[in-house]
Amino acid sequence: MPGPTWYQFDTVIQIAPSEPNDGAFQVISGKNVRPFQLTPSQQGLPFPIRFEELMEQFAQWPRMFCEWDGSFVWTGEESISSEEELRWQLDGNLYDRDDRLIYIELKGICPQNRLEQFLTACGWPQDSFMFGLTNHGTFLNEADFREVSALSEENFLKMTGDSLRKR
Repeated sequence: MPGPTWYQFDTVIQIAPSEPNDGAFQVISGKNVRPFQLTPSQQGLPFPIRFEELMEQFAQWPRMFCEWDGSFVWTGEESISSEEELRWQLDGNLYDRDDRLIYIELKGICPQNRLEQFLTACGWPQDSFMFGLTNHGTFLNEADFREVSALSEENFLKMTGDSLRKR
């Protein structure tokens, strides 16, 4: 697969509790991962960044379109060779309570550097996140999330058909 790792996901991002309990191993997307076993009090912890601060950062990014209801779409192209660029897109919603960001719904397909730019704006790597897999009803740590969300070369080649190629 050319260039950096690409990810495809549909996730909910929350602040990870300081001492999450690991559940039983599961196989998700062919990967052996260990989801968190969480109590209600371990979910919905506030992010250190305020909702408005994050929205103001997003508003400065090229091709990031955001609304004050928390919805956003961020698109772009990424070079995978000297002759070819692929389109990527992230979209979702930010949710807040008492002026603090509580969780983020995020879905899309993007290269590693764009995922990391997004996460950094939200407080990563200083803050640990957990990633809820919408289709599996479970939360993973960052390493397991990246493992199950990374596109294999075969899936990357399928995804880079006409749908992602820049026209």
